[in-house]
Amino acid sequence: MNNVQEIYVSAVRMLPTSERLRLAAMILNEWTESGTPTPHDEIAAYAAATAGSEVDLDADLEAAGVAYLISLEGEAH
Repeated sequence: MNNVQEIYVSAVRMLPTSERLRLAAMILNEWTESGTPTPHDEIAAYAAATAGSEVDLDADLEAAGVAYLISLEGEAH
């Protein structure tokens, strides 16, 4: 991160939570209106493009994740 970015990050961190949420909403709105892919869009596109390839999710890690999620089903939230 360069100095200018650090200054902006510091300024945003000093904002009240409601203002940070409003700023985040404005940024997301800009991404949506400008056609710029959001991080979610980029991750989904990468996952779709690499599905089934050697860089796809490790099968053991995937199985562990699924088992963990199943274990959470009975817990109260």
